Amino acid sequence: MICQNCGFENEAVAKFCKNCGKLLTPEGASQNVEPTPANITMQGAKEKINEQFTNVKQEIAGVKSVSDANSIASSLGISVSQI
Repeated sequence: MICQNCGFENEAVAKFCKNCGKLLTPEGASQNVEPTPANITMQGAKEKINEQFTNVKQEIAGVKSVSDANSIASSLGISVSQI
């Protein structure tokens, strides 16, 4: 089944897209899906990850030295060795 959100080709029996996590619906089926706690949690997690990734990219762009890297990593609660 092709995901109508991202175009990924999933197994015919799949209920959710393996690529983007969206609920898969047969062609012609209603697109009005009631949000469930699992769907809301998944979307919230994706948004939080994207926000954090954007923040990290902006911080990395400003790194000029190892000291800067250590400072940024510390503010994010990680060590440079984890990067």
